[in-house]
Amino acid sequence: HIYRKLQLKDLALHMNMSKSAVSNILKTIKDLGYLEKDDQGYYFLSGKFYHFLQAENRYNRVKEIINSEITNLAQTIKENVIAAVFNGYERHTIVQAVYENELTVNTNIQQNAGFYHLASTRLLLAYENNDFLEVIIKKYGFPGSDWNNINRLDELKNSLAQIKHEGITVQKENRVASFSVPFFDMLSPKTYAIGVYLPEERFQSKKKALVNEAKNTAEKLTLEIKKINTI
Repeated sequence: HIYRKLQLKDLALHMNMSKSAVSNILKTIKDLGYLEKDDQGYYFLSGKFYHFLQAENRYNRVKEIINSEITNLAQTIKENVIAAVFNGYERHTIVQAVYENELTVNTNIQQNAGFYHLASTRLLLAYENNDFLEVIIKKYGFPGSDWNNINRLDELKNSLAQIKHEGITVQKENRVASFSVPFFDMLSPKTYAIGVYLPEERFQSKKKALVNEAKNTAEKLTLEIKKINTI
């Protein structure tokens, strides 16, 4: 049981390993801060470990809520929808909900485009700070042909500031339209993006309704995630 205190000999017996091998493993875990040892030689899990466990459990719960709401949104608007977030300095798709239309957009192709190409990436970047942006530029360079031939820092910052001010970004290319709106985990804090992909012709005919539904879902997600303060 994770709450029990155990001595080296007990752990070695339980793991069917030599004491020296188990001792080396325990030292590594202890050096990482996830294990402590009392005066009687008993090992027990540290507060850092429990904090990590709680954070991991909370994030899994957040992902469950996102998955549910994004799937519902796709069914409501009858279009393909994704949710994305930055994981370190990489854009990560959390969920991809596909709605089968006679004419649809292959979101897999969209997700594999250049870093700055996706509306959701641009939106996520708009909510990051200057230090984060500097690392992104070092890693990926400037957008260039991927986004309005942006090749200078001031151009990039101005474009991102406009996205943040409007709370939405829209992209149209090769008869495909996409747009993205944010939702937030205030506790982390972390910004997420909802991305909707569809043929441009369909987007033009129901733009207002699509954006309203996406924004409503974003607001709902922000509120639902805010409720998850503890495990």
